[in-house]
Amino acid sequence: MSDLIDLVEKILRKYPLCDNCLGRLFASLGRGLTNDLRGRSLKTVLLMDLFRRYYSEDPKKLSEELKIFARNGGEPFTSSLKILSGEEIENEKCFICRSEIKRFIEDFSDRVSEILREKNIDRFILGVKMPKDYSEREETVAREYGIIYWESIKKELKREIGKNVLRRGFKPDFDDPNVVLTIDVGTGAIVISYPSAIYMIKVWKNERGHLIKGSRDSLENMIKEKLSIYEPSEVRIHLVARDSRRYRILGNGVVAILEIHSPRRGKPSVKDLNEIIGKIPPFEVKILSRINRRDIEEINTKFSRLIYEIKISSDEDVEEDLLRKIVDEYKNGILVTQKTPTRLLERGYPDVMRRSIVNILEHKILSSNRFIMKISADKRIYIEEFIKGDNERTTPSLSQLLNKKLDIEEIDIIDHI
Repeated sequence: MSDLIDLVEKILRKYPLCDNCLGRLFASLGRGLTNDLRGRSLKTVLLMDLFRRYYSEDPKKLSEELKIFARNGGEPFTSSLKILSGEEIENEKCFICRSEIKRFIEDFSDRVSEILREKNIDRFILGVKMPKDYSEREETVAREYGIIYWESIKKELKREIGKNVLRRGFKPDFDDPNVVLTIDVGTGAIVISYPSAIYMIKVWKNERGHLIKGSRDSLENMIKEKLSIYEPSEVRIHLVARDSRRYRILGNGVVAILEIHSPRRGKPSVKDLNEIIGKIPPFEVKILSRINRRDIEEINTKFSRLIYEIKISSDEDVEEDLLRKIVDEYKNGILVTQKTPTRLLERGYPDVMRRSIVNILEHKILSSNRFIMKISADKRIYIEEFIKGDNERTTPSLSQLLNKKLDIEEIDIIDHI
């Protein structure tokens, strides 16, 4: 205990600190204590220790010591000094918070509660943005004295304001808030933002000539219009497949991520969303579940391969025995090396080489020089170049395996795995 009080004495001899900021330097020592109570308790024990050392043997020394700590620590040193010697000392502003922390807590608690009441917000979380100099000052003290028990003023403000707001009947929702209230201590502003609502979905596209994202007539924009009642700032769809006007998406569809940005009127339920956007011709959408942002990478990794059904024509007849042989030989996979397609290099894409396994699963003859191939490939593979070869930038290609010049009539995505 003496080591702790010795440390508190050293700190207060140099730095004026309020109860909260002193207590926060030792925030992890004890449970169920607020920092202001922790700080006042440390000052009280230091005061008692000063009396133990000097009251009987050197009262004058005690008064001199109390002047130092009254100036840098305020109460309880100020009252004891006045009782002992009649002197009144005006204490310095806190080095860390400039003696503003209690005002911050009270003022922002009132204002946050008023916003929640006026806007009838029931699911929220609080955030705090601190000016950099506050953090720098508290880090200066902690580093100088090698203190490892401290917490930031930002953390204390967020916790204490949150507790005050909770006492007034507003309970935060850390799992699924509709609103984030960010307190900017530097400017005094309280910024209201609306977290995204994120869903795992399945998408079908029944006609060619349409895009899922990025164009005026895309599925993204159609969904945004349908969801206008929720006032989203934008809608984004993250696909596991490449988006192309040339492809349909049939069969089992493909998994995608639907992100509704900043819905000011709340987040739609899975049921409501299915009713609103389930059918938007030529698209179909099925909402599978609500997810968190941390789930997105896992979903993208899990669904890494696409299954295509491709209608192909050749410049000369293709024997069915040859197609059957290729399917038999490469059903379990063939290693394909692919460089960035020429058509993308012309648009400024970097020249990248990747290797991946392609599975040639099934074939169906349509005529002597037309056939359908069912192929499974990594979603990063450019499937058109695997069929046609792209001047040997993709090797081997189906064109090389058949030793024929091939053209693509139609491509459909029918599943993913």
